[in-house]
Amino acid sequence: MNWQLSWMLRPIGLDRGLALEPTRLSSVQADFDLIAEARSERWNHNNHYHQFILKHLPARRGTVLDIGCGTGDLAAILATLFDSVVAIDFSHGMIQRARERLRNTTNVQLVEQDVQTFAFAPSSFDMIVSIATFHHLPFRSEVLRLKSALARGGSLVILDLCKPSTLTDFIFAGLAFPASLLLGAIHNKGNRRSAEEKLAWKQHGKNDVYAPISEIRAIAGELLPGAKVRRLLFWRYCLVWKNE
Repeated sequence: MNWQLSWMLRPIGLDRGLALEPTRLSSVQADFDLIAEARSERWNHNNHYHQFILKHLPARRGTVLDIGCGTGDLAAILATLFDSVVAIDFSHGMIQRARERLRNTTNVQLVEQDVQTFAFAPSSFDMIVSIATFHHLPFRSEVLRLKSALARGGSLVILDLCKPSTLTDFIFAGLAFPASLLLGAIHNKGNRRSAEEKLAWKQHGKNDVYAPISEIRAIAGELLPGAKVRRLLFWRYCLVWKNE
């Protein structure tokens, strides 16, 4: 999800989420349907970290769950590394784009559904990944569900956005601006977002709220012994937990 200045001032409790706010859920779905229609294929703050995520692959690579799969760019990579991929997104537009991308890929199951209503069988996934989706979910309850769905030896990797709340946070946030401009110029080479896409992201930014990394670390430490939460550039963090 694109960073917006407004989120710096928005408080959020990690035990709350879209499951408690149907109107907000519907609004976010509509936002992503518009973004899917307008989105261009380009470097962004999320796919910048694909290789970072792949550093945490488990030894056993049977089935992987991709939560908030969007247009399917990460699912396409995972399909080359795992026997099967379950990729879920609640946006009809995003799933349609993913179907186009993955039409010749046979080991990916695309699911158009809110992950909060998706039934996980215990120990059914060797890896679970989520990019820029968890700030829309009730953190505690969803982490507990994913914990039970992860097989022994499996990896849980959550990459998401966080709100700066300390001096270090704000330093990282400040450094992200020039880095984003530089890497965008290098990778996108003039492939700019359309006016429609910019407008769609601006609209979506009105619904986004983020938690400080201190809250994320506190709950991860309580629920996932040994979990590591790292601050990343581009207003993001990564939570990694191995079910050992």
